[in-house]
Amino acid sequence: MSLMTTAISRREFGKRIAALTSGAAFLPQVSSCSAPQSLSKRQALLAEFRKADAALLAEDGARQSAAEDFGGIIHRLPLAVIRPRSESDIVKAIRFAKRHTVQVAMRGQGHSMLGQCQVEQGIVIDSSTLNSVRMVTYDDRPAIEAGAGALWGALLDAAYAEKLTPPVNVDPGYLSVGGTLSTGGFGGRTWDDGFQIDHVLQLQVVTGEGRVVTCSDRRNTDLFNSILGGMGQTGLIVKAIIPLVAAPMHVRFFMLGYDDLPTAMADMTALSTNRRFKHLDGRSAVREGGGFTYNLEAGYFYDAPSAPADTELLGGLKFASKTVSTMTYEQYYRREAPLKPGRYPWLYLCLPASQFLQYAADVFANPEEHALSVPRFSVWNRDRVKRPLARLPNEDFVVRFQLSRMPPSTFTNMESLLRSNRALYERARDVGGTRLTTSALPFSQADWMDHYGPVWPWLSDMKKYFDPNRVLTPGPGMFPPMAL
Repeated sequence: MSLMTTAISRREFGKRIAALTSGAAFLPQVSSCSAPQSLSKRQALLAEFRKADAALLAEDGARQSAAEDFGGIIHRLPLAVIRPRSESDIVKAIRFAKRHTVQVAMRGQGHSMLGQCQVEQGIVIDSSTLNSVRMVTYDDRPAIEAGAGALWGALLDAAYAEKLTPPVNVDPGYLSVGGTLSTGGFGGRTWDDGFQIDHVLQLQVVTGEGRVVTCSDRRNTDLFNSILGGMGQTGLIVKAIIPLVAAPMHVRFFMLGYDDLPTAMADMTALSTNRRFKHLDGRSAVREGGGFTYNLEAGYFYDAPSAPADTELLGGLKFASKTVSTMTYEQYYRREAPLKPGRYPWLYLCLPASQFLQYAADVFANPEEHALSVPRFSVWNRDRVKRPLARLPNEDFVVRFQLSRMPPSTFTNMESLLRSNRALYERARDVGGTRLTTSALPFSQADWMDHYGPVWPWLSDMKKYFDPNRVLTPGPGMFPPMAL
C-alpha cells in the first residue's frame, strides 16, 4: 500500500470509504432529499422552535462546525443545530424528526473519528448547553449528577472539592459525560475498575420515540444497558448519576522505559495482577534511529505524609529507564491538554493477551501499517468490564492496542490510512480481537452484527422498541434508515 498523498473530492472519498466494507456502511447518512426539500424542512424546523427555549442555529457556520469531528475525515451537513435548555427541547426535536423523516444525532465535543456524531440533512443536538454538575446522594452514598454536555474536567473539579472522585476517569478531561458513556469510557484505572459505563447509577434519556425515561440497573434495565456503550442507538443521554469514591491527595507517577515490548508487557501484566499501583497504562515514543521505546505509566495514589518508598514500588520490574514525579490528584487528572484541531484517524483495538505480542510484532515490522502513529497499549482484567455492549476478547487479560495516527496538515491520502485500519482490524478479529467504538474504522451492518455477536438480537430488539422509526444516531451505520 502506498501512503503517497492524493487529492480527491469529498463525494468521491465518500464512495471509496463505502467500498472499504462488504455492506453499505454509510448508507444511513446518505440523504435522498433534494435542495428544495431540505430548505422546506429547515423552514419547518425554524417554525417549530420559534418559541422554544432552545437555540436553533441554521446558519452555515454552525452547520459546518457540526459537520466535522475529531477525525476530520467525514463531512455531513445537517439541516440545523439545536442547543437545548432541557430534555423537552430534545423531545421536540425527535418528534419533529419522526414527523418529517429526518434523523437526529447528539454531539458533545465531537471526539468521534469517523462521523459517528454527524447526520446528513438531519438535526444535530449540541449537548454543550446541558452542562450542569451537582453533588447528590444516591442510596445513601455520595454521587454526582451531570448533564450530558458537562465535561469530565468540571465533574472532577466538583467532586475533588469534596475529596471525592469517580472510580474511572478518561484521561482527557475535556470530553463530555454523555459522549464517553455512549461509547464506553476508559482510562488509567480501567485495568482494575472497568469502563466508565460500569460505574453509572442512573440515567435520564430521551428515546427515539421522544419519551423521557429514567433508567438504572433496577428500573428500565434493558434501556439502561442499551444506552451505556450503545452509541446513541436507542436513546440520547440527558443526565447521568455517577458514584464517587474517596480521592487521594497525591500521585507518585512513574514513566518506566523499556527497550522491547515483551518485557514491558510482562511487567504490565504482573502489575495488573499484584495491584501495586492504581494507574496503569502504556505508550510508546519514537526511538532515534528507528523503532520505539515502550513506556509504562504507573501511578501510586496516597495521602501525605504517607509517601511510598520507590524501591518497594519498583521491586522486580525490568525497566531500562525511569522518570518520577509527584503531583496532586488535581494535577494528575489535568495532565493531558486537548490536541489542536486536525485530522486524527485513530484506531482502537482489543486483543487477547495471548495473541498480542505476535500481532504487534507484525504491525511494527511493517512501517506502513503503523504510519504516522504513536502506538499505545494497556493490559486490562477482562472480568472488570460488565456491560453487555462492551465487547472484549474472551480471555482473562486483554490488551488495548491504539494507533494514534497524527498525519500532517499536508497529508491528503486519508483513504490509505482507513484501508490500513480496516486491514489491521480484520487481522485482530481473526485472532479473537474486537474494536472500541469510536475508531476511524468503516463498518457495515454485517460487521456490527459480527462485533456484537450473541447480544446483537437483543440490541436489534431494543432498537425496534425504543427507536422504531430509526431516527437516532445514524453515524455508526449500525441500522439502515427508514425510507426517506
